[in-house]
Amino acid sequence: METDRLSVHTVMTPGSTVPGGALTGEVTLVSEGTHRTVDLVALELTADAPARNSTAVLHHLAVGGPFELGAGEPHVVPFAFTVPHGTPFTEWYGQPVGVTVGVRARVRTAGADRTSARVLVSVRPLPAQEAVLTALDRHGFGWSSADLSPVPRNGGHAAPVAQRVEFTPPPRYGPHLDSVAVIFLARDDEHRPCVPGCVPGALDVTHARVPLARAPTLTHHGLTNQR
Repeated sequence: METDRLSVHTVMTPGSTVPGGALTGEVTLVSEGTHRTVDLVALELTADAPARNSTAVLHHLAVGGPFELGAGEPHVVPFAFTVPHGTPFTEWYGQPVGVTVGVRARVRTAGADRTSARVLVSVRPLPAQEAVLTALDRHGFGWSSADLSPVPRNGGHAAPVAQRVEFTPPPRYGPHLDSVAVIFLARDDEHRPCVPGCVPGALDVTHARVPLARAPTLTHHGLTNQR
């Protein structure tokens, strides 16, 4: 992005991450034609749900500044940060799910804010999330859509939004079931998948309790681990 002859370019280290994982990269600034003082370089990690035209800021942090930026001299600001546990996953088995996550830089100079282009980040599901998705898939539930739902700020959640995934039931359920929605609620070290309307905690799954080798199966009352 180039505004008022200040170029701000964000580059992410190639590869994907998971909620609670790491992201690294760098922001390069070039002042074309004039010397200036950079007061602050900050990053925003955002999640977008195009279907609802909604955006949520998941994380905000300062990574540089203040410093002097000479005319025509590139200045590189490296960064590394932990992805919040409430970050939605953007792909499943390499296929996009309809929710995007991205990083953009904000640069403050002389009281004005400049924003870089948003760089998309690939986020894979956690083992606990994969276990729930795989169980539904094995029982014939087809992927329908993924979306973001707001959560109360005072609820102790790791993000301002929760990921909602909807599935279409197999034909054997006939007219009794139109769709199934699962909402992943995240705290600092766990995800809580919940079917809207179910008993709170009935589908709690922590990262440590659901290794990939023991995916749960659906039962009439909830989830049980295969042995």
